[in-house]
Amino acid sequence: MGIMDNEKLFESEYDYVEGNLLRSVLVNVNKRFHGYYAENLSEAVTVFQEIICGFGQDEFFDGRTLEIGIGDSMSVHQAGIMDYLYHEQSQGRFSIINPFERLPDGRYSEFKGYPNDWLPEETYNAINRRIWDKARRALLTDVFVTGLNAITYDGKIVSSDGVGNRLAGIIYGPYKVVLIAGRNKIVKDIPAALDRIKNVAAPLNHYRHFSKHKIAGEKAKQNYGIYKFAELPCVKLGRCVDCGSPMCTRHVTMLLSRNTGGGLFRDRIHVILVNEDLGC
Repeated sequence: MGIMDNEKLFESEYDYVEGNLLRSVLVNVNKRFHGYYAENLSEAVTVFQEIICGFGQDEFFDGRTLEIGIGDSMSVHQAGIMDYLYHEQSQGRFSIINPFERLPDGRYSEFKGYPNDWLPEETYNAINRRIWDKARRALLTDVFVTGLNAITYDGKIVSSDGVGNRLAGIIYGPYKVVLIAGRNKIVKDIPAALDRIKNVAAPLNHYRHFSKHKIAGEKAKQNYGIYKFAELPCVKLGRCVDCGSPMCTRHVTMLLSRNTGGGLFRDRIHVILVNEDLGC
């Protein structure tokens, strides 16, 4: 769909800022949440900094060090948000709970000190239990930071998840939520959002999960479930076939049409739209 088609669509159905699809979507996002525009990655960090510093001045938090929970997101990392947060944490300004922090070899940080090879099932399960518990703690932080899968022309947010921790944190729990989205996440409507998740985001995410876990040894590959991502039909075909695999990352789907705080937290959800492609 060309820009002229987008212009006609917005003139008939939605608000439109002439010649700029991203800013047009932002107008509609602001009818539902709090939206912000960033022209590039550097500006995205600046905007995020302004938002998070604004939270710190909120009377509700009473000047305390903000605890920030992270939902795994390529967009957040690519935008430089994590680099900024870790720097600020080193200065004592934030306390970060990131269940998905990684070692240089790609494994989760909870595996630090263990061999980069096959582990007994009871050991592997105990480590994953710690990751799971850390993910649960991230749902009770002051601020939750993650990405999203799709955002419609009229400002609705559509996302899917395998475990559900990212969606849970967006919907309820943390007092504030900041979502990062690149221009590639913009779609016409909800059917287009669901199609994007099934046939673009999910296959790419499954391949990403497989490729980023660099566990050594053939025995490890036989025993670690992560290697099953490479066997999923959508990874091989590039599209979803509703295979029903337990490894699928879209077991649950969220349609977010309005802020979920209400009353005291009616300004809970903040969305940064970046004029660059981010994530899957």
